[in-house]
Amino acid sequence: MRLLRDHCLILLIVALSAPAAAWPLQDVDSSRARVDSLIRTALTLHSNGLYVDAIRTFVLAGADTGAPRERFSLGLSYAALNDFQQANKLLREAVTLEPDNVSYRYQLARFLVQAGAFDEGRSEYERAFRSDSTYIPLLFSLGLLYNDLRSYDQSARMFRRVLAESPEDYLSYYYLGTVLVALANQDSAQVCFRTCLTLNPNFVPAMNVLASIFYAKKSYASALTLYREASALRPDNADLVNKVGLCYRGLDDYPHAADAFRQATELDSLNDSYFGNLGHAYYRVQKYDSSVFAYRRAIAIDPDNPLLHVNLALVLQKVDSLQSAVAAFHGAIRAHHPGEIADIYFQLGNLYFASRKYREAIQSFDAALRIDSTNAKALWSVASALDDVGDTRAAFRNYQKYLKLAENDSLEAKRVEWTKIRMKSLKAKE
Repeated sequence: MRLLRDHCLILLIVALSAPAAAWPLQDVDSSRARVDSLIRTALTLHSNGLYVDAIRTFVLAGADTGAPRERFSLGLSYAALNDFQQANKLLREAVTLEPDNVSYRYQLARFLVQAGAFDEGRSEYERAFRSDSTYIPLLFSLGLLYNDLRSYDQSARMFRRVLAESPEDYLSYYYLGTVLVALANQDSAQVCFRTCLTLNPNFVPAMNVLASIFYAKKSYASALTLYREASALRPDNADLVNKVGLCYRGLDDYPHAADAFRQATELDSLNDSYFGNLGHAYYRVQKYDSSVFAYRRAIAIDPDNPLLHVNLALVLQKVDSLQSAVAAFHGAIRAHHPGEIADIYFQLGNLYFASRKYREAIQSFDAALRIDSTNAKALWSVASALDDVGDTRAAFRNYQKYLKLAENDSLEAKRVEWTKIRMKSLKAKE
């Protein structure tokens, strides 16, 4: 690159240092030839990324006041250096001088959108489209623009126009697929993604989206195949490895799920959801100590996630660590959304009840009912706990309250039937 720049500059210096007699002022053809030579040199510098040298050479050739083509080329060099003022001025001048040139207007539109002048850029795109509806770069950019605007029908129309002209364009198949997903046309989207992958088998974004479609349909085996291929191509992508684990989990293959989630945590040790997924997988394969460790790592990253605290408590129950499980439930209560705390107290009450700590269980169930007096399960649990400690009158009253709430609830039918039998028994004892 350095040799190329030096070569171009040497040619420029030699040309500028030639004797004046060699360039008669009246020789218009010779003067035009010099300008053309400078322009060609500047274009070469620009195409090789030497934008500062390209601008100097363009200016020496008078491109800033020259023909539309010369102003346009100089404007592109300024644009490459993110010089908005000069690029905007020169590209607009080129379009003004040659308004029917679709390429000039397209590049101006593209520059304006990238520079944040979104509405102006969109207007220039659409004016260019009205002039030429077959210019493929313009159609592609309009497809992306309409997609960003959520004008999905218009976006799909643009990408279909591209594919009609260029049927091997794998990127247009990919973007058309994403637009069709937004339009809830999953079947056609799948065809687009498969065609994209036929044209470019290593295009990971298409694998990822197609796999997500299969996953949403619970076609976990198909999703797994694609996620594994994508992960093999991007082995450092923790999200893809995590998705492999999710597919194994969907297939109830928890040993392989645990392996995948563990790899995801090794790639990204600051993602609480990866550790949470790992904790769940270890729980399912009965590696409770490992599950506790994973959930605690997740909580250390996101202490305000109540579900992590609840899951930790459930695992701690398995290892008979009542005190730690209670602490985990209290952590969930502190972290939980107020409207959902009642359920946490209910689960805490169940923990105490299973450990035959009935007084603590009753207190927890009462706490749940203070927050949500319509919690039928908590009412029944209070009554059951009172029944077990021999407070039959209080148990009977709470059974009655439970029946008022749950008698017409089909999901509570068995418990309702048992409660009626138990209440008859308690009444007979009195």
